[in-house]
Amino acid sequence: MATPQPLMLSKLPKALMESYINDLSDARSLSSLSLSCRTYRDLYRNKLKAKELLHYVLNSSEVNKKLALEIIAAYPSAILTLATGREVYRTKEGVIACKNKRGFTTPLKAAAQCGDIPFVIRMLARVSAHQMPTAILQLQSLKKAGATPTDPHSYAFWGLSELRSAYKAYLDPALNQALVAANEWDELADICGHLGEAHKNLPWFLLQVFCRPVPHAPDLPDFTVEPERVCRFFDGSDLDISSFGAVSCRALYKGMHDVVRAGGWGWSCVDGVPRAAARADSLAVDSLCKVLTSELDKIIQSAEPTAGVIPAAAEADSPARPALS
Repeated sequence: MATPQPLMLSKLPKALMESYINDLSDARSLSSLSLSCRTYRDLYRNKLKAKELLHYVLNSSEVNKKLALEIIAAYPSAILTLATGREVYRTKEGVIACKNKRGFTTPLKAAAQCGDIPFVIRMLARVSAHQMPTAILQLQSLKKAGATPTDPHSYAFWGLSELRSAYKAYLDPALNQALVAANEWDELADICGHLGEAHKNLPWFLLQVFCRPVPHAPDLPDFTVEPERVCRFFDGSDLDISSFGAVSCRALYKGMHDVVRAGGWGWSCVDGVPRAAARADSLAVDSLCKVLTSELDKIIQSAEPTAGVIPAAAEADSPARPALS
């Protein structure tokens, strides 16, 4: 990632510069100048830190987790600041490629849409009482239009809706039988390719959840446990997402305990993915959606009582601002 360059101010307003140069003894003029520069500098630094934090959130890893924790501790206002970011990966040739572009969003919203509930909790713990109403509104804005309170898929988590649709098509017996009867082998390959694309486009954190060495059947895993922030197959080899998708017609599968225990889970083409494994994965993804929705609902509900009122202690501890007059 390119190192952010410092802000280059063209020139300060002429009147302010003349006031500063011609009358340095005027304390009010000096105060106005320093406040103007400090405010401008703080705003710009906050935007830089928001962009940096968003990069670490989108590109989840153990190293980026530590770096993100340092930023939210030192610059908590960056948590709610709009920025743009990309999810990137390294190809076999060593080239950095873009997996997904994320438009204007905040690190808090991005963490929620990545399904990274542990980081949402860590960020909210750093949000001040003054900013908590804004934080709650940002999380509430992720609710899908028309979603009911009991809808298990009411939030717009990145990639999960597309993955569920891809599993539905892949596991549709009527569709598959019709394509086989019509000798539409390319269409069958496309179905697996779409499933692979859906896996590839998942946020890194959700891929890390999928790649945990925990089977998806016969018992569903505990999705409230924070995973290790790495993407590896069960045999320890690194996940290469560039090999998934429509071109290669490859997709991920995990499935049942016996498959995982044997170290047999990984990628496969359309004819190689056991239907039972894909079915177990589909059920696990549905369960993951429900868990994420429930956890986010709990976070919003627990924070709402404190979001509407700024405590007197917080008001008293607010730093005094220099007068502008």
